[in-house]
Amino acid sequence: MRDKEGMTPAALVEREKKSEGQEWKDMALGEIFQETNLRVRDIHLPQEKIPILSITRDRGLVLQIEKFKHRVASKDISNYKLVHKGELVYGFPINEGVIAILLCSDIGAVSPAYHVWKAKIVLDQDFFNSLVRLPDTIEAFSMLASTTVQRRQNLPPEGFKNVVVSVPPLPEQQAISSVLRTVQQAKEACERVIAATRQLKQSLLQYLFTYGPVPFDQADQVPLKETEIGLMPEPWRFEPLGDHLELIRNGLTRTQNKDGAGFPITRIETISGDTINPKKVGFVEGLSEEEVAKFRLRRNDILFSHINSEPQLGRTAIYLGKPDVLIHGMNLLLLRSGKSMHPIFLDFVCQYLRKLGVFIGIASRAVGQSSINQGKLKALQIPIPSCEEQVEVAAQLSAVEAKLAGEEARRDALDNLFKALLHHLMTGKVRVTA
Repeated sequence: MRDKEGMTPAALVEREKKSEGQEWKDMALGEIFQETNLRVRDIHLPQEKIPILSITRDRGLVLQIEKFKHRVASKDISNYKLVHKGELVYGFPINEGVIAILLCSDIGAVSPAYHVWKAKIVLDQDFFNSLVRLPDTIEAFSMLASTTVQRRQNLPPEGFKNVVVSVPPLPEQQAISSVLRTVQQAKEACERVIAATRQLKQSLLQYLFTYGPVPFDQADQVPLKETEIGLMPEPWRFEPLGDHLELIRNGLTRTQNKDGAGFPITRIETISGDTINPKKVGFVEGLSEEEVAKFRLRRNDILFSHINSEPQLGRTAIYLGKPDVLIHGMNLLLLRSGKSMHPIFLDFVCQYLRKLGVFIGIASRAVGQSSINQGKLKALQIPIPSCEEQVEVAAQLSAVEAKLAGEEARRDALDNLFKALLHHLMTGKVRVTA
């Protein structure tokens, strides 16, 4: 079957593809940008009014104080290069993505070692900010860069100008930016919800271990008593942790591999946040049936980080059955609760004590790390409410954690979507229109 021009449907599709392909132009960056060398001293503006900028791998150009938490620039920045909104900046090591377009402010100053470029054509700033930071573009920069010392890949201006990129028409640039911006804004909104939920968890943790699981409007009716860790409900007991454990144990000491051979086994990194990360395990081969039976984690076992840097000391994670088989490895203690202690409540007790700095207080210190031995941990006094209250405290905090896990999963899904869209839209594999 042919149309009135005598072309088959397949030929029409092919012609349409070619037509679409012609809309994207291969252009050298030298056709798009020209270098500028304007310095802070060249304008009539007080130096303190000009924000100092740095380039980050994930967020592009940001205020220097946001990146380093303090000023690292010299006091006199008169020789710093001036950047206006929409201008491109790159430095070294270029192979690590030290390149971005200024989007966060109208004007800024960067190190004299950086190169600053302004557009020669009308372009969408967000689109080009993504384009020059694509892995393929960074690889092209890296191939033309010179390396003077380790990690210091410096791209000369001529090399930058010779890199060729595919550029869609301006309306499609703007449409692509709009799509990516929508996903990015959704991800940022999700991050804000995550931050708020984490704060809620910390506030709820403090409230429940001070007043118990009572409604907020009844908190002033709860009789309290002073303890070593602050106020807690009068009926709660304060007893050694060891009295409420069925088992406390060091893990199996065995050479681990990362090749996936044998049984998965815990490492320090297996505790990720307050959960077990199945992707951050080692593997161990040659275990006997007796060793597997002895060191295999049971559901609701708690892993306790007893050897670590002070900020990480006392982290815990409860094993909820994933992966199906997980061997208890060295450098993490195993806490198995007894009949008088709800295991999830015990996990939250540990989180609360860590929040108060209790574990740092009982730790022994060495260069670069601290440690807590089993004897000190078993002797540690902890709050013990009734079994019913333990269940209620665990349920309330678990609900917040479930909300947090759901939002983190949503954020990760949005991040994966953004990466997929970035690849397909920026290469023209998926077309969008304004």
